[in-house]
Amino acid sequence: MARIEFPERGMGEHVDWALLRPKMAAGMGALSEAVYGHSQLPVREREAARWTIALINDCAVCQGTRARDGEASGADEGFYAEVASWRGSDALSERERLAAEFAERFAL
Repeated sequence: MARIEFPERGMGEHVDWALLRPKMAAGMGALSEAVYGHSQLPVREREAARWTIALINDCAVCQGTRARDGEASGADEGFYAEVASWRGSDALSERERLAAEFAERFAL
């Protein structure tokens, strides 16, 4: 849920705000493609960091988003549940836990 009020057009929060500033939305789309489309990190490591930030920020849009190639890479709902408690998880690799820790340190 957005922390600011803006006109709803019924297309979903992530689209409604973009309709207000199409040029900004295009830039955000390009940034997203650069980050997610050209990442050097494996999907699960990237998602461990992204999901940790989503939880810290309590971002409903971010928490509702899944990587396009996530399921095929093993980033299923069980994975996201493990990331939420990454410190004690044996299901995550050392690098996945490190990605979650880095994200937490970055955000807090």
